[in-house]
Amino acid sequence: VVGYESKIEESFKLAGEVEYRTFGEVDFLGMMKADGHAIFANLKPKYTFDTGAYLAGVFGLGQMTLKDKTNGVEESETGYQYGVEGGYNINESVSLNVGYRSANTEIDDVEISVRGFYAGARYYF
Repeated sequence: VVGYESKIEESFKLAGEVEYRTFGEVDFLGMMKADGHAIFANLKPKYTFDTGAYLAGVFGLGQMTLKDKTNGVEESETGYQYGVEGGYNINESVSLNVGYRSANTEIDDVEISVRGFYAGARYYF
């Protein structure tokens, strides 16, 4: 994830970010194996409490690619994602976070959703 965060008010910030995600391999009931990746442009409104804890939403639009490893077919479609993130700002440069994201698209009339929880750390320049 690479992005820029702008302070709107003392406790409210708005970030724009570009994110590359890999989804790993999925086995669909032994009938098909697939893996995928996506690139999203996200907006992230973020509210920071006096304690240093924060809560943010994530809204993104991008391209999702899914490769069917069974027959070698690869397809890409426009997708969207949404999520929520909570964290704690250790100082002005470092924060720890946990969150949930759901990436969604439709390929060949099949709705695809990749959802999950994550945890991480961020460094701000």
